[in-house]
Amino acid sequence: MEWAVLTWNRKAIGFYEKLGAKRMDDWYVYRLDSDGLRRLSGKKAGG
Repeated sequence: MEWAVLTWNRKAIGFYEKLGAKRMDDWYVYRLDSDGLRRLSGKKAGG
């Protein structure tokens, strides 16, 4: 089982680590915002 937790949420991180969960240091999260999605689709803003 996997889930995500924000880096600043120390209380949740502590709770999960007490459960025996291990942080995966070899993963990065990537996100496309609306401009990136428009570029990907080939559409111009407003069109």
